[in-house]
Amino acid sequence: LACWFLYFVIGMMHADFLTATDAVARPWNATLLIAFLVAMFWHAQLGVQVVIEDYVHSHGLALTAQIAVRFVCILGALASVFAVVRIALGN
Repeated sequence: LACWFLYFVIGMMHADFLTATDAVARPWNATLLIAFLVAMFWHAQLGVQVVIEDYVHSHGLALTAQIAVRFVCILGALASVFAVVRIALGN
């Protein structure tokens, strides 16, 4: 997915807004972009989780930070997927 995403972004480097939204609206691109976004937020959450486990020694603070990170990543993933779906459906 990362290779496809780099190819997609580099291909859209000099595109205007309408060309970029048309490219995102194609079903194959929208599906791959949603899969990339979900994987990216999941990977980010796992990475921050490891950092919290390694460096936060207070159990209560670690648990609170884990919940906050998970919430932020889920919220970011949902907002990103919603944006792609809106573009793909033409709204």
